[in-house]
Amino acid sequence: MKTYKIPPLLLREQDEYLFTGLTDSDVGILIKALMAYRWHGITPKLSGKLSGLFLALKSQADFDNNAYQEKCETNRKSAKDYHDRQRAAAEKENVRSQQTQPNVTNTN
Repeated sequence: MKTYKIPPLLLREQDEYLFTGLTDSDVGILIKALMAYRWHGITPKLSGKLSGLFLALKSQADFDNNAYQEKCETNRKSAKDYHDRQRAAAEKENVRSQQTQPNVTNTN
């Protein structure tokens, strides 16, 4: 499957509980780790609770990315099919217009 641009990192309302009890510093570390993973493919080395939270959010990010890639592939195929149909219709019309040229004779 062809890879397309990576969609933005999504945080969901239901994930809010994952961040309770974390310091602002830990939240920042976790968000930066997710960005590094999502946009650059870097799996960070985290320890303790940040490691577990990262794994939970990482699996959701992977799911989102796979769903996005499938959507892009479906849209690409739909666009190709549409343009193929348009091209075929135009070619058919072109052939039809060439076949129905009137015979004109010079009557002078």
